[in-house]
Amino acid sequence: EGPCVALRADMDALPIHEEAADGEEPLPFASTKPGVMHACGHDAHMATMLCVAEVLSVESFRRRLRGSVKFIFQPAEESSNEEHPQGGAFEMVHKAHVLDGVDAIYGMHVWSFAPVGVVGVTPGCIMAACDTLEIDVEGFGGHGAAPQGTVDAVLVMGHLITSLHSIVSRNQNPQSSTVLTIGSASAGEAPNVVAAKAKLRGTVRCLDSESQAVMKRRVEEVCNGIGATFNAKIALKYREEAPNVVNDAEATQHVKKAAASIVSPEGLQQITTMASEDFAFFLEASKSFPAVTVPGIKGCFFFVG
Repeated sequence: EGPCVALRADMDALPIHEEAADGEEPLPFASTKPGVMHACGHDAHMATMLCVAEVLSVESFRRRLRGSVKFIFQPAEESSNEEHPQGGAFEMVHKAHVLDGVDAIYGMHVWSFAPVGVVGVTPGCIMAACDTLEIDVEGFGGHGAAPQGTVDAVLVMGHLITSLHSIVSRNQNPQSSTVLTIGSASAGEAPNVVAAKAKLRGTVRCLDSESQAVMKRRVEEVCNGIGATFNAKIALKYREEAPNVVNDAEATQHVKKAAASIVSPEGLQQITTMASEDFAFFLEASKSFPAVTVPGIKGCFFFVG
């Protein structure tokens, strides 16, 4: 009898090849799989939760529990696609129903920006909502020596990059926190050929829903306007991937009390970041997110230096 508390650890790695520093041997914990590494620390999350499970399984600890603990090992925190646009946490909540019978949930992330001995725990919004954008530009190719008969996809792409980045500085309140990053741009194959097609991919991060709505509207307007200006076809796929991570006040106090007993009250810091986390789907605040039909519960996400 008693409440059920869930603990969550994410498991997936990133598509990055892990390399040793020049002249040094690979670290003993380096990835053994080419092109894949735990660059975000999820291996530490899994190891930590396995240790917690082992300790709580000891009979002397089990007798002290007034309730039960559910351990959730989550895949696909880093990845999403058109078939599963919200990633692993959303699928676990909506299809696996891992929150059934759970009263509160806690998650953590190792945080290299904070020193060892610091625990970052903050009530309210601590991580940004995440949107992704994918833009396909279709122009009309031709010879670089005769551009007058072309619609240059590279030129269109350049104007898109500049205009999209101006949205944050000129359309958002400077006191709000918003980030737009174009992380991938590709077009053309030869130096003397006007490219007919180009592709951009990027991410948008916001700490409030009003800013998120402004970003989506302005990205659409910029794409439409530049397409009309240069007589190019521009196709935009704008995907809302994850809501803000918003900690429950009571659950946050539980984490603060536990952390202070280990690192002392001086070791506690308030941390807010523009990074995103699909842990948001486990929490109550996700109920306003468009795709959510199974509400989250009370909980807290925190950082460990």
